[in-house]
Amino acid sequence: MRYVDYGVAIELDGVRWHSGETRYLDDARDNRSALDGFRTLRYGWLKVAYHPCEVAHEVWSLLVKQGYRRDFHACGTGCALQLGAPVTVSAVERR
Repeated sequence: MRYVDYGVAIELDGVRWHSGETRYLDDARDNRSALDGFRTLRYGWLKVAYHPCEVAHEVWSLLVKQGYRRDFHACGTGCALQLGAPVTVSAVERR
């Protein structure tokens, strides 16, 4: 996934498609993205499946650093996001 307006790319890796030749293709794509000015975050299935709030917060944090201007909203009252994590644009900008 690419957030073109913010120069951010998100890659989701799975075991089946990320070994051997396909791993080389991923590396080549990452390098092209970097040369095009994109910053890439890469996640495996386990991270996305078991820590979705953390993944969403990391993506949001990078987007804010790249110019996105909306605050983070937790997924609900049971959100596993660690207490103390910045959830406003101004908090990320102060880091």
